[in-house]
Parts: sequence; structure tokens; C-alpha cells
Amino acid sequence: MTLVRKPVAALSWAALLLSTACAAVGPDPSAVPTPALQASFAEGAAVPVGQVGTQAFWRGYNDATLTRLIETGLATNLDILAANERIRAAQADVAATQPLAAQLGGDSASASRTRAPRA
Repeated sequence: MTLVRKPVAALSWAALLLSTACAAVGPDPSAVPTPALQASFAEGAAVPVGQVGTQAFWRGYNDATLTRLIETGLATNLDILAANERIRAAQADVAATQPLAAQLGGDSASASRTRAPRA
């Protein structure tokens, strides 16, 4: 009978300790003051988030190579629909080459090497 009571008592203590471990400790998060943030940055006026990408900040470096590289990248930048179309075209090219790969041996080809007996 004492063997039955000890595990039950141990489980009761474990349950009690686990329930107290889940209790919230610390200050009330709703009472924490929010810090004051500045309304704008020193570099300029407040601009909506969508227009930040159109500002050519890199021109301030006066580097012709950097400007040329960024302008080339922006000129070839794709929107999502064009990028999806390029992915579909690449997948079609891969699918078109699959029969050719099968004719040339493909995955089913294997090789083995044996030694000839010495005379």
C-alpha cells in the first residue's frame, strides 16, 4: 500500500510544481511605457514606404560604376508575372530535353569493370 501512495504523492507534487511554474512573473506588460519615436529621419521628409525604393540614394556616392550597375539591374528587374513566365519557359526547356537524355543513355545506363584472368 505504501508503494502505491508514494508514486501518487510524487505525481501530485510534480503537478503542483508544474502548475506554479506556468504562473506569470514580472511586470504587467500593459503598464510598460512606450518610448517616444522621432517623426522623421534627419535625411529628409517622411515618405510612404512604397516610394522609398524610388529614391536614388546611391547617386550621393558619386560613383559612375555603382550607378551604371544599379541602373542595369533596375532595367532588367522583372515583375512577378514575368519571372513566373521565365520559370515556366525554363521548365518547358527541361521537359523538352528529357527524351533526348533518355535516347543518349539517361539514368538507366550503367557501367561495370571486370578483370581478365592472367594467362
